[in-house]
Amino acid sequence: MLIETIVDRFNACFQQDPGHDTILWFDPHREWERLLPHLEPHLLLLTFDGSLLHLRYQLANRPPGQRLVVYLPLQQDEAVYLRPFFYTSRIFDSTLEAVLRDRGIALPDAPGAMRVLRPLLPALAAASLGKGRAFWEGIVNLETALAHLIPDFDDLLLRLLALPAQALAELEARQVVGPFFDLLGSQFGVPVQETRFSGKNLVSEVDAWADRFTAMLCLVDVYLA
Repeated sequence: MLIETIVDRFNACFQQDPGHDTILWFDPHREWERLLPHLEPHLLLLTFDGSLLHLRYQLANRPPGQRLVVYLPLQQDEAVYLRPFFYTSRIFDSTLEAVLRDRGIALPDAPGAMRVLRPLLPALAAASLGKGRAFWEGIVNLETALAHLIPDFDDLLLRLLALPAQALAELEARQVVGPFFDLLGSQFGVPVQETRFSGKNLVSEVDAWADRFTAMLCLVDVYLA
């Protein structure tokens, strides 16, 4: 849904205003970054690679009339070398939340609820690809958002306890380490400090955490029995 929304919106901008053949896409919080590989087949996309001068050179030397979307994980006032193109380009700086609300997605209205959900929106957006509007239904608080984001939580937890290093690598590849342990905390009441690793000796830290967590589960089970 989000891919189609962005592609349709950018194409509409080009069609409505043929005189502007560039869209400068500002995303200072990198909310949209995970969706870029899925947009590349549909749009001619330039991505900031650390050099605004290089982007300026590419824009100045492209074929006449070529339509480009320039993705900039920057604030507008940081794109100093692109200022000449501000006057001949369309600016897009909408947040994920704004686009979702424009599409009629019923995100929570309470400021407190959105404060905890907003940091999860980029990961949720990536997880929603190919699942349509139905994916967003029922996301009303942190716990429901985490359940949507990590539907295989139980399986991941078992693998984390059996093979901690391998499971953690999978969580990192999926970019859900933080959300996973947040969900773990809400489900089991695990203290936050118990699930934050320093990274200095990550494998041994995760192994030790898995041992402690397993022992805790066993003790609770014995107590209840």
